[in-house]
Amino acid sequence: EVLNLLEGEKVENVAAYVGCPVRVIVNQQGDDGTFIVTRADVEHKDHEIGREMFEKYTLNRRLSKDHEDAVRAFLETDPSSVEVAHLLKDITGKDYSTKSASNIMKKLKRVKGEGYKYIN
Repeated sequence: EVLNLLEGEKVENVAAYVGCPVRVIVNQQGDDGTFIVTRADVEHKDHEIGREMFEKYTLNRRLSKDHEDAVRAFLETDPSSVEVAHLLKDITGKDYSTKSASNIMKKLKRVKGEGYKYIN
C-alpha cells in the first residue's frame, strides 16, 4: 500500500513487484502540515524507467473533463478505435493503443447506473 498524500489515505499499489530497491520515506511533522524526507534510495534495479514507461500507467493517462467531452463529441461521428487513438494523441500529446482507445470509447459510452448508452 502507498500513502496518497493528497487524500490522506492509503491506496493500493498497482505496479508489479520486481525487487527494485527504490523507496522514499516521508514523514509529516506536527500539525503545521510540513513534510520531511527521511530516506531516499533512488537507484532503480531490474526494470525500465523513463517518461515512456511512466506514461503507460493508467493513472497517468486519465482524461481531463475537457478531453472526455471532446472524445464524447467525436464519438458522435462513429469513429474507429484507430481514429480515437489518433484524436487522443492529438489532444493529450500521449500515445494511445487502439485497445486503450477502445476501452475509453466503451467507458465514455456507458451512462452511470444505466449500463451502456450508444451514441448514434
